[in-house]
Amino acid sequence: GKIINDRSIKMMNTTVSGGIEIITSDSLIFNGVTLGSSVYSDEQSVILYSGTRLELNNSSSYGIFVSLGDETKIENSNHFGAIHSRTPSLKLLGNTSVTGSVVSLYAMELASLASITKGDLTPIYDNQFGFSPSVLPGSYLEY
Repeated sequence: GKIINDRSIKMMNTTVSGGIEIITSDSLIFNGVTLGSSVYSDEQSVILYSGTRLELNNSSSYGIFVSLGDETKIENSNHFGAIHSRTPSLKLLGNTSVTGSVVSLYAMELASLASITKGDLTPIYDNQFGFSPSVLPGSYLEY
């Protein structure tokens, strides 16, 4: 399924099952949310696309984040999968763990106990997001 909105989307203290795409030209803000359950299939993963800002606070997520605009911020959260940030500010703060891959067009800030560990990615290649196998077009830095 898809959740598509032209304005910001905010979710608090909820669970979103896998197989969902959440897309907005504005901001995505999540607090206390579980997004998906595994990176091993599209049906268990969530794909997020934000046009201006993406925030994940005190949450767990499985899937792919594509973030444009001003800022991508993940704080006190666990993310399994990939983050593709084209924002000037990518922040992994607090007790944040990313297991998968982080690709940033600009600089990245890691603070406190934040960590990145290589891991599996959601199988999204050759679909409408324009990713080619093993290549994320337009990426300059891979962490």
